[in-house]
Amino acid sequence: MLMRKHCVDMWVVTMREYNEDPVFRALVSPTTFAARRRTIYIFHDRGPEEGVERLALAGTSQGGVYEAVRATVTAPDGRAAELWGSDQWDLFGDMVRERDPERIAVNISHDHNFADGLSAGEWEQMQAALGPELTGRIVREPLLAIEYLAMRVPAMTPVYRKMQTIVHEIIATAFSDVVIVPGQTKTADVVWWMRQRVHDLGLGSWFQPSVSIERRGVGRLGGDAPVIERGDVLHRIEEAEVTLDAEIRWMLEAADGAASGAVGGQREEFGATRQVSGAVPLLNRREGAKPDTRA
Repeated sequence: MLMRKHCVDMWVVTMREYNEDPVFRALVSPTTFAARRRTIYIFHDRGPEEGVERLALAGTSQGGVYEAVRATVTAPDGRAAELWGSDQWDLFGDMVRERDPERIAVNISHDHNFADGLSAGEWEQMQAALGPELTGRIVREPLLAIEYLAMRVPAMTPVYRKMQTIVHEIIATAFSDVVIVPGQTKTADVVWWMRQRVHDLGLGSWFQPSVSIERRGVGRLGGDAPVIERGDVLHRIEEAEVTLDAEIRWMLEAADGAASGAVGGQREEFGATRQVSGAVPLLNRREGAKPDTRA
């Protein structure tokens, strides 16, 4: 268990709506898209027998993922009022003192962006709620968040392979004469074709793809959008954000060589004229062959 591996008794992940921690999506159910105004997640290790207590100060239980903690006062409609403001921080401080952890991990890191989700405003209010003694127990264990994000379950593997296939198909078609007319098509045309194809498939882009040219006797071509000529070697960086069931999000990189180890054997599957390596010569289909429209 990661918290025990890193000698942490409590892990606190707090964030504001529209400014979620990088680890947020990996902590919530598929029905939760954002923090609820302010959401404070508390993970408290009660030992091997009782396991980890999962508390959510604000928001819902997310189908039993968390124990949702509500305010003690009643809203006008008769329900328990939602936690907010100083009441939320006061209750947070009381709950931490009640559990009395020796080491409290927070997501602050000078080196790792995925472990640096605690904003300055939340950090200051957290210290005020805990007081000097409990604040002195706070530790920075960046590998806790990073290793949690890196965890994979078996069901993810076939989805990842399918995602890899989609990106390889997009690139294979983009680098064929389905898209490129030598002497006319510019690298920018190919880039925007890929962006449009990703959009048409209902996916999102993580960053703008790029296509560059290596030309014999010239080397790497500069300029914003050089024209592609027969015999050029094209290099692409394509990354798509693939969404499955609205909440399981994966970033898929197809940079030079990145896919070879993860989807071994797919080079042969695509065939000799549909290479998926980082540098792919511009190839033509056989005469009479049908365009590849499966991407």
